[in-house]
Amino acid sequence: MKINLEEGIDIQVDGELGKYHTLPIDSLIKLANNLQKLIFSIANADLPQDSAIALETFQIELSGFSPGSAVPKFSYSPRAELRSGFNFQEYRDKVNNKLEDLFEISDTGDYTKLLQLYPEAEKRTPIVENLYTFANGLGSTPVRIVKKEGDSFVPLYGIKKFKSGVKEALVVKFEPREIETAENGEAVARVKITRKKGRVRKTIMNLYTQDKYSIEYSPTIIVCGTNKYILEHPLRCLFEKEDDYYVIHSEMLDIIATGYSQDEAEDAFGAEFEYVYNLLNSHSDTQLTKHNLFIKNAINKLVKSIEV
Repeated sequence: MKINLEEGIDIQVDGELGKYHTLPIDSLIKLANNLQKLIFSIANADLPQDSAIALETFQIELSGFSPGSAVPKFSYSPRAELRSGFNFQEYRDKVNNKLEDLFEISDTGDYTKLLQLYPEAEKRTPIVENLYTFANGLGSTPVRIVKKEGDSFVPLYGIKKFKSGVKEALVVKFEPREIETAENGEAVARVKITRKKGRVRKTIMNLYTQDKYSIEYSPTIIVCGTNKYILEHPLRCLFEKEDDYYVIHSEMLDIIATGYSQDEAEDAFGAEFEYVYNLLNSHSDTQLTKHNLFIKNAINKLVKSIEV
């Protein structure tokens, strides 16, 4: 592994843009945004659909800037609230490794290799679009991934330009398809929304029938009776319908709630959330196992306030 987003990756910007060992603010923002979108698209494509890890876990920050043309460094955010969940490091490493795979492809300039890396068109298309934007975002300016050794930088991967014709051959334009529902008309669809010239277009990406489906449930307020737990950020949970009942599962907090309707499942989740919150906070840290201490710290950081 040549790159490590925990330690930071250096991106060297050459040419006219970087010749003064500085980088215009708009170019720095564009580079950072394009890299962030690429990382998020990898997380969406490569992590398990039932993962309870929030997308914000893969947020990056500017962590350094060095002379030598212009070399900004970007790293995974070290902020505690973005380092939660039992498997956050495993998933961060997985995204890091897939990002390196994309850089290796970019270094060869043969972007058709993305077909092998992402054979499924639905996963490949957003990766292609975001890699195209990252590779071409600064126009003709040479960009490469480098590693600092002493006072100089050693090239790791060149970011070759991504031809639009190759991009068009790799992406798939998903067309709306007719929804086939069960007898009672119940179905859940994952929909891609695009806006162009004021018009909104909805494209069905996945369809889940009434028998079983999985979607994301991310409350910012959790209610139990008359108590409202106001959260610092959305709590990403898995929401499933299996046969005749609903399941809400927070992997980070190890909470599972069920109900025969969505409202029943949400009420049960609220009650379980309050129970865990009160139970863990009724014990000192030394009385808890390492696992339960992690959950206690996580839930206390998550809850911003309680309205009674």
